[in-house]
Amino acid sequence: MLRKTLLIIFAPLIFFGYSLSQEKAGKVTVKGYLTTMQSAIFDSLSGPFINDNLLHNRLNFKFYPSDKVTFTAELRNRLFTGDMVKAGPAYASVIGSDQGWIDMSWNILDKRSFLLNSTLDRFYLDFITENFQVTLGRQRINWGQALIWNPNDIFNAYSFFDFDYIERPGSDAVRLQFFTSASSAMEFALKVDDSEDVTAAGLFHFNRWGYDLQFLAGFVNSEDIVLGTGWSGAIGNYSIRGEASWFNPWESFPEASGILLLTTGFDRVFKNNSMVQLQVMYCNNPPDMISFNSFYTGNLS
Repeated sequence: MLRKTLLIIFAPLIFFGYSLSQEKAGKVTVKGYLTTMQSAIFDSLSGPFINDNLLHNRLNFKFYPSDKVTFTAELRNRLFTGDMVKAGPAYASVIGSDQGWIDMSWNILDKRSFLLNSTLDRFYLDFITENFQVTLGRQRINWGQALIWNPNDIFNAYSFFDFDYIERPGSDAVRLQFFTSASSAMEFALKVDDSEDVTAAGLFHFNRWGYDLQFLAGFVNSEDIVLGTGWSGAIGNYSIRGEASWFNPWESFPEASGILLLTTGFDRVFKNNSMVQLQVMYCNNPPDMISFNSFYTGNLS
């Protein structure tokens, strides 16, 4: 078992930088990478440090049975070592949890000093015609315009602090897209999570006055009505981005005051490849945050 597991982890050493083109060998592409991240947690330089290491492997598979159909499967394998793994079974339970309708996260090896987890975070079928696209399965539905917080990202919100996960989480969903022009489209998406709560919404995005604009409306986690908007463009050399979403419990709609999330910011890339980025967020009824750790590790909503 261990020998097979290690083969899964280090497979990218074979596939790294290698891809079968769509015109060859069954129209299959295989890509992958291997990264490592060391982290330390402490509250003072004179106090104890909590040290952890993450060895992260990703494998991306695509199969093109025709020009209009694509099947995608993407797998992330993570080997955790360090003090957090030794702290107890609660850590392994958090790592192995899957909030999707289908549980596709497995703790393959859970030992006293290391934890090996494998997660299938993309598994979908994509069909596209000239101006219509259907995507079915675990996928990333990215409706966000801003770079840090995304109130419009109602299907698969993520933490900005999870910066080593560049692909971001996915949802078990169906997504319909109708492209009305080269710069505008209408979308509808429906997601079901592990609690069988439903999120369903429609989006319309277009370009006006040099800005990408969007409006959305829907139903979130079988609880809230949501209305939202987003924008991105430029003023001079600065990119301007922002989003706003208003949530209201459907049982008391429209009497309840609801919750407003509003964020805006700017970013600029300089000639030496450095970048400056600033973003602020406002919430009219923020949740109680007991500590920074609850903000850093808490589930996003």
